[in-house]
Amino acid sequence: MMVAIKYNLLKIIAFMCMLMIGRVIGEGDEVKEKTIYVNSQLFGHIASYCKTWITEEGSDEKLAESGYKRCEEDCNVLSFTMQENKKYFVHGKVWFNFQQTKVRGSFEIGDDVCVSFSGSTAKYNFNTFKDSDNAVMLQKCISNRPCGVGG
Repeated sequence: MMVAIKYNLLKIIAFMCMLMIGRVIGEGDEVKEKTIYVNSQLFGHIASYCKTWITEEGSDEKLAESGYKRCEEDCNVLSFTMQENKKYFVHGKVWFNFQQTKVRGSFEIGDDVCVSFSGSTAKYNFNTFKDSDNAVMLQKCISNRPCGVGG
């Protein structure tokens, strides 16, 4: 009889441990490595430099940052880890431009995103294309990049 009680007690403890492990790992919370594609088509200057970065809603911490890169030539991608049920924003800035940093979003774990700089260094546009909004424009944004889809 004592052996049966110990056996049942061990089963209960094992079951409780499994429940606790599930909570610690965060069962059900998806985490995904994400790439944001950047397409820069600024004109009018020999060397324009663009910078992009990603933040999470409610935070100024940069999850990924490109640094300033040549807009017309560099193939710019931002890679970072997204979590389910969180919203993210992409920021864009052109060097020597006095406009405020432009912020676009929000996007979530299921969104494929491409951002596009266009215009000139003096006056630029910063647009975001998500597959959930317009898959055709998203693919056009990605494929028109200097390095195409792969870079």
